Amino acid sequence: MPGPDGLQIDTAELSEKLKQFAQKSHDEARTLSLQVSHGILSQARRRAPIASGFLKNDSPVDPQEIAGSKGLGYEFGFNAEYAAAVHERSELTHSQGQAFYLRDAIVEDGPKIMERAVATMAQRLAGRSGG
Repeated sequence: MPGPDGLQIDTAELSEKLKQFAQKSHDEARTLSLQVSHGILSQARRRAPIASGFLKNDSPVDPQEIAGSKGLGYEFGFNAEYAAAVHERSELTHSQGQAFYLRDAIVEDGPKIMERAVATMAQRLAGRSGG
């Protein structure tokens, strides 16, 4: 429909490009979130106590997104029945690993992992835009 000055602009192409950009940006953010989740979990595995290796090997990043995260958050952790008990019992000594292995990975390593992932993504996006 023409405006008051008779000018008519077809915004369908612009609208489609904006939708594509929004989806691509969302996909990039989802990739970033998944990379950070894997990075933190990798650090937690390095810190986890090792008796049989079961605890360390039963630690997935759940591809099911967290409710309400709009695809930008993932669940990760340790599934072994005894994982929480081992995590919380600081009075136990381990020949390898430590208590609070997941918490410490999130608190100590998480910010650095996020910073590197964001910097990598920014470089990738800058390369696409030509500058």
